[in-house]
Amino acid sequence: MAGQAQLYIGKVLGNDGSGGDGSVLDGIDWAVGAGCEIISLSLGSPAKEGDSYSHIFEEVAKRALAAGTLIIAAAGNESQRPDHIAPVSHPANCPSIVAVAAVDEHMAIAPFSSGGLQGDGGQIDIAAPGVDVLSSWPGTENYNTISGTSMATPFVAGVAALFAESDPAVRGSVLRDRIVQNARPLPLPQRDVGRGLVQAPGHPAAVNGQGTGS
Repeated sequence: MAGQAQLYIGKVLGNDGSGGDGSVLDGIDWAVGAGCEIISLSLGSPAKEGDSYSHIFEEVAKRALAAGTLIIAAAGNESQRPDHIAPVSHPANCPSIVAVAAVDEHMAIAPFSSGGLQGDGGQIDIAAPGVDVLSSWPGTENYNTISGTSMATPFVAGVAALFAESDPAVRGSVLRDRIVQNARPLPLPQRDVGRGLVQAPGHPAAVNGQGTGS
């Protein structure tokens, strides 16, 4: 998505994909301290409907924004649509973290993608491709095609990097507003896709009036 971006890779989960909040918070602190403008979190844990967001993660996310760092996180894969829609997972349900939903190639909401069921935090902010995405993979096969909001999240992080590259002043909350405001509206509930499909800077959708522009 952003071929000129410099990547800092922080491992906060074990080889089995599990881990605790402390490791994630340490990773965020490390990335902010290293001057990273964008943190992409393809991780999370399920939240129950009615649960509040973590105030610890929210304070950390606020401090990150103040330091010029935007956190983008996977909304979660606990839904079984159309029968059950799960709330946005932790820590994506924090108001100061961008929560990313997944759509398929037909711009339909992925059946597993969590929804914005909470009023104070827990909303979906934006959507990106997250179904049958080809990606690098550990082991001898090198590549794999998988689905999840964790696959959609790096698309948004990459677009955020493009916006950051285009203007040195676009950092923190300004960067968050820029990528959300430039999303292409989709004929789906805001509960499911937020402001719509993420769009790169200068995409015709913004020029043609389908987005709000930058």
